[in-house]
Order: sequence, then structure tokens, then C-alpha cells
Amino acid sequence: FDSYDVRRQLRCAGMLEAIRIRRAGYSVRRLFKEFFNRYRVLVPTLSTRGALDPDYRTLCNQLLQHMISQFEREGMQLEPKIYQIGRSKVFMKELLQQLFDDRINIELQKYVRTVQRFYRGFCDRKRVKEIRKKAIQAQARLRTMVATVAYQKMKARKNAAVALQAALRTMVKRTKFTAQRKASVMIQKIWRGKMLRKRLGNIKGKAA
Repeated sequence: FDSYDVRRQLRCAGMLEAIRIRRAGYSVRRLFKEFFNRYRVLVPTLSTRGALDPDYRTLCNQLLQHMISQFEREGMQLEPKIYQIGRSKVFMKELLQQLFDDRINIELQKYVRTVQRFYRGFCDRKRVKEIRKKAIQAQARLRTMVATVAYQKMKARKNAAVALQAALRTMVKRTKFTAQRKASVMIQKIWRGKMLRKRLGNIKGKAA
């Protein structure tokens, strides 16, 4: 297609003039409900409050007035009658819709950053909980190991003490038994010697 011929045909058909007039007028037209649902994020205080049939016309008018006042406080010079409220639609100029869309992008970026911050906080808290849980488990295992080693040492000392006591009792009994045996042998020797001397005395007396 030849761009010159296309442009000439559009001019002859009145399309360029219609586009210019539309852009000079209210080129953006949105139903009340569509407009409110799209831009309500810009004014979080506005809501339908759960109404079954909310007055979207009033809500849209409040939203527009709030945003126009905010733009003016920020130093923007907006032309008068940059929007109009119809019976079923909001009529806006292209500039106002561009401002609204730019502001929505800013708000969405804020929401994205907020969600990311909460998600990172959630992940950090989860990671801290896992580290704390593992630390508690490690401490429990360490305490169990220390208690086991202490119990084994105590048991070994107790067994050594029992063995020592048993050895001492055995030694005492053996010493006592040895002494009694020696005494018994000595008594037997003395008794046999006495009896032997008595018998020899009797034999000598008979021989005399």
C-alpha cells in the first residue's frame, strides 16, 4: 500500500477529521461498573460495601473528583471539563486515562513490592523456624549423648566399686578362714602331742 494514497483516501473519507475530533473530545468511554472496577484500586476507601445494586455512578464521580484533586495538589495543570459523567458511562479525555493508567501501574508496583516483601518475610520466618527446629534437635541429641556418656561412666564407677567391695569381702573372708584353719591345725597338733605324751607315759609306767 502507498502511504500517500492511503492518507489521501482517509482524508477524503473524513476519517482523519473524525479521529482528530474524537481525540479532541472525550475519546475514552467506559461503563460505570467497568470504570469503577478498573480504577477503584486508586482510592481504596471507596467500596460498594457489599451492596447488591451499588450506585456506580456516584462511586465513579467520587473517584474522579478524588483523583482530580490529588493531581491538582501534585501541581498538575489539567484542562477544565477533562471528564463528563453521562447516564451510563464515564467520558474522559485521552490525557486523563493516561494519567489514571500510569497511576495504576505505580499502585500495582507498590502491591507487587508489598507481596514480595511479605513473601520474603514468610520465607525468612520459615527458614528461621527450620534452623531453630534443627538446632533444638541437635541440642536434644547432644544432651542425650552427654547423659549417656555420664550414665556409662557412673555405671562403670558403680561396677568398679561393687567389684572392689566384693574383692575386699572375699579377702576378709579368706584371711579369716586362713586364720581359723591355722588355729584349728595348731589346736589339733597340740592335742595330738598331748595324747601322744600321755600314751608314752602310760607305756613307761607299765614297763617299770
